[in-house]
Amino acid sequence: MAKNYFFHNFTTDPDEVASLLRSMIEGFQKREMVFSSGSREVTLSPGNVIDATLETARGKGRVRLTLSFSWPDSASAGKIGLLFEPPELQETT
Repeated sequence: MAKNYFFHNFTTDPDEVASLLRSMIEGFQKREMVFSSGSREVTLSPGNVIDATLETARGKGRVRLTLSFSWPDSASAGKIGLLFEPPELQETT
C-alpha cells in the first residue's frame, strides 16, 4: 500500500459526521489536514485551486453521498486526492 494513502471506514451518527466535516473545513482554511488512525498518518496541504465532486445515489434501500477533492501536489508536481465517503448506512428492521 502506498505511503501517502489513508483509508478509514467507520459507522457513526450524524453529529460525528458534522464534526468531521467541520474539521475538514478548518483544514481547508488552514491549508493543512492531518488524518491518522493508529500508527498511520497522512498530512495533506490543499492548494489554492481545488477540484471538487459531489455525488449522491439512492437505490436498494440505501443512500450514498460521496465528496471528493483533489489538487496539484506541489511537493511532487503530481496529484494527491482526499476522498471522504460516509460509512455504509445500517439498515433497520
